[in-house]
Amino acid sequence: MGAMRIKTITLTLACLFLGAAATQAYIRIQISGKTLHWGSNSISYHIHNAGSDDISDGSHIPAIEHAFASWSDVNGSQITLNRGSNTSNASTSTSQHTIVFDEDNSSGYFPSGSGIVAITPISYRLSDGQITDADILFNGSQFSFSTDQTPGTFDVQDVLTHEVGHFIGLDHSPSTSSTMWPYVAPNQWIHRSLSQDDQAGAVAIAVGSNQTKVTGRIFKPNGSNPLSGAIVSASLSDGRFVASAITNSNGNFNFRGIPAGDYHFCVTPLEGGMTSANLTSNYAVNTSFAPTFYGDFDNPTLFVLNPGANLGLGSLTVQEDIAMKENSSSTTLLKQGESKVVTIFGSNFSAGTILVDKTSQLTISNVSSGSSFVRGTVSANSAAMLASYDLYLKAPNGDFEVASSVVEVIASAPNLAGVSRFKNSSAGGETLTLTGSYFQPGCFVLFGGIEAAEVTYVDSNTLDVITPAVPLSIVDVAVHNPDGQQSVLEDGAAFTGQAMVSQSWPNKGQSSGGTKVFLNGDNFNTVTEFFIDGQSIPFEYHSSQIVHLTMPPHSLGDVTLTVRNPAASDLEVPNFFEYIAAPDPSITGFTPRKGPKGGGTLVDLFGEGFIDVVEVRFGVDPVTGLGGVPAAVTTTVSSNAVKALTSNNPAAGSYAVKLVTSSGQGSVISGFTFEGSNYDSSINLPGGGCSVDFDSEQGADFKVLIPQYLLTILGWLLLRSRIRSKAMVN
Repeated sequence: MGAMRIKTITLTLACLFLGAAATQAYIRIQISGKTLHWGSNSISYHIHNAGSDDISDGSHIPAIEHAFASWSDVNGSQITLNRGSNTSNASTSTSQHTIVFDEDNSSGYFPSGSGIVAITPISYRLSDGQITDADILFNGSQFSFSTDQTPGTFDVQDVLTHEVGHFIGLDHSPSTSSTMWPYVAPNQWIHRSLSQDDQAGAVAIAVGSNQTKVTGRIFKPNGSNPLSGAIVSASLSDGRFVASAITNSNGNFNFRGIPAGDYHFCVTPLEGGMTSANLTSNYAVNTSFAPTFYGDFDNPTLFVLNPGANLGLGSLTVQEDIAMKENSSSTTLLKQGESKVVTIFGSNFSAGTILVDKTSQLTISNVSSGSSFVRGTVSANSAAMLASYDLYLKAPNGDFEVASSVVEVIASAPNLAGVSRFKNSSAGGETLTLTGSYFQPGCFVLFGGIEAAEVTYVDSNTLDVITPAVPLSIVDVAVHNPDGQQSVLEDGAAFTGQAMVSQSWPNKGQSSGGTKVFLNGDNFNTVTEFFIDGQSIPFEYHSSQIVHLTMPPHSLGDVTLTVRNPAASDLEVPNFFEYIAAPDPSITGFTPRKGPKGGGTLVDLFGEGFIDVVEVRFGVDPVTGLGGVPAAVTTTVSSNAVKALTSNNPAAGSYAVKLVTSSGQGSVISGFTFEGSNYDSSINLPGGGCSVDFDSEQGADFKVLIPQYLLTILGWLLLRSRIRSKAMVN
């Protein structure tokens, strides 16, 4: 059997600041007659650990999850998109189906000036079109992303919802209201949710039982040759756009899974803001014809589609091409009861061309026109159905053009007014009530970028929410409606918990300030505050259990540490630190910087303030300041130099070195590496053996076993010999 041939294609989402649309369609990706498809309706995806450099609160995670869910949650969709584990592998050559923010173009998909915001590489079998792998990459090297509509950024969920459409096998759509429109603008949110057209595509991807089916065949104006690459659009009799399909090389089209209802069907050329150049599929596209209804413009044929039925529309010969061309600028969003001026641009408009709607949901007034535009005030009725609507340009001679999805009626944006309780446990699991207006069923709630564990829709003004676990902080609360609109209540909730201090070192330092104190405990956060006598202490945050304080100047004596978490009781630590007159020791360097973990390396430490050094420890954790093994021998050469002989360290690795003086002051410096092993911590001696338990040894006042004792004596002799030799040379 020959090797399986695999090919990879890429589908892109480009940055757009001006754009146009002529028709609307969901289009399957089709290459050389093979429709791309997955071998299973259940597909997993994995999120790369690094996330986005632009998003620090982790809110890209729920944005990604909801983008995938929007496709699998469509009523009638057979596709299941499963959230897999996070991954550290950013390669697109694996079969993990990874979501990656490419911050430095390491993938090579985003050359300078490409204008590509995101891309979906798809690998498929040449023999039958089955997809073998798909990944999604954001162009983080050239564009910025957000989840909160930060000005000038691209919305993660809006962009990703489009890319997931490619992921499951859909091509670009020539409708600006469709999620699969090939361009995106900064701060765009409308494509977070799927249009009816996108939903029809989600249903068509995996054929299920009892799906409706609509078929027909389109011919060129001569009536004898089939018309390929034409868009056939289906709209309900009330004017709501539902779905479209593209004709194949034989002029045939096929709708699957569209809702039952009464429909009009219109055939339009693929021209305007999106052309055949935006298609990944290699359909033969023909645009040399005029828009044509089944029936005619004034009295289109009404077709009744029953649930689960197969409906054949028969053949249609399209009209001869006309000079008039529309090039609608963008989709106008209208709330119920709202009016806006809509302008349709194009060319060769005849004098007296008017703007027409075919729906009772909209009204048009104040129409004016020129050779390249038609303008009118479009009003959505107070109870207009939420949907996309086509407008039509009609010339006095009866010629017409279709401005597809140029108007979309949307719901009012949510308004989050209040949260029932400000202070909440950082452990989560508490119930809050959110109040406001225009909440929608199916909305989700974020606390500082972390999604609520559960949201119960009570009514359009009330949500009951179970809080997630959130690090100690005051956070924004955001409600995201399923249509993509959101509302943010800044600093709307505090997640609390009293900080805890378990130990710190050193406990003494110079009154001039600058002593670095390693503080170990729990419930620390970047917004935790530290004080002595009301004076703020600068700190370096490492984790919820470790911070490094830089003590400020203070008069001599003991001080109490105050630790303050948002909305929690202050923690008071009496006698936390003593300011003394003696300057702190400081290690500025040492040599050599490595040695065997078995010990025996003579290390020269350099710095200042080396007065009454009582201990040097190697193998210290550079973050906690804890652990380590005392040097076998320590000798103070001067106030600027100390010599220390390393002892056996439990494990190889890079560690810090700690120096302690008799006053209790000290200094820590990173960068000493223990390598390999030339000493076995378990040595068999004649008559029996023993081993060194270094963890126990650190906590004991005195515990020296035979091997360590021998090493200490040998070390001292070696150190004395080296010091004497150096004195003779000097």
